[in-house]
This record gives sequence, C-alpha cells and structure tokens, in this order.
Amino acid sequence: SKGVQFCERDNRTIACRAFPFFPYYASNKEIFGLGYYWGFEGLCWVISNMRIVEKTFVDQMIKSCEYIFDRDEDERDVYVTYSATMRGVFTKWNRKIPLLGRDGKLYWVLPGSGGKIVPVDKQKFERSLPKFDGDK
Repeated sequence: SKGVQFCERDNRTIACRAFPFFPYYASNKEIFGLGYYWGFEGLCWVISNMRIVEKTFVDQMIKSCEYIFDRDEDERDVYVTYSATMRGVFTKWNRKIPLLGRDGKLYWVLPGSGGKIVPVDKQKFERSLPKFDGDK
C-alpha cells in the first residue's frame, strides 16, 4: 500500500469506499443497517460522529452490498459472522452496539440480549459513541 496520498479514488474497493462502516446483520441474518469496524474506535473521527452520515449513504451502501451478496454468498457470510462476532465482543465489554438503521434511524444492540435491537434518541446515542482521540 502506498498510503492515502496515492489513493486512486475511482479504483477503491467496496470496503474502502464504505470505511469505517460494514453491513450489520441482525441475529435473523438480515441486513439491519450499518455497524462500524470497532478496532478503529478513537482513531476514526467518523465513528465518533455517526450523526453526520446521511440516509442516502446508508441506502446506497446497503443496496450495493445486497447486489454483491446476491451474487457471492461467501462474501455475505463474512459479514453475518462479523456481526455475530461484534455482538459477542460488545457483550463481553458490556457495551451497546451503535447502529445506523436502514430506515435512517439510530439504534443500539443490547449486550447479552441475543441481539435485541432497540431505537435510541439522538442525544443518548451520541453520548454513547467512543470518543475520537486524534493524538493516538
């Protein structure tokens, strides 16, 4: 990799275009919305400011993912598994998973609930997000 300064924007992969988000699969194995790669908490400003993400982006990302996954079930399975792993990790941490729903609303996945997803108001959602530490 040559680094961000050499990014060929027209040739980026779907994962790069979607970063830091991925299609979050609920425990019923249906795409619920967008989760984020939790390994980048504190490092990625967008994770700490998910409110800036527009519904148009969520819609287009989910539509693109569904197009790909309809043609490549193995790729779909990667995200089904990753979503389940996230539920397990956040349960161990006793933390709610913040999600951007495909309906444009904000949600939490409750820890230790078997994947129960509940709506949350904007203020509570924003207070629960990991803080960006640009000095890391």
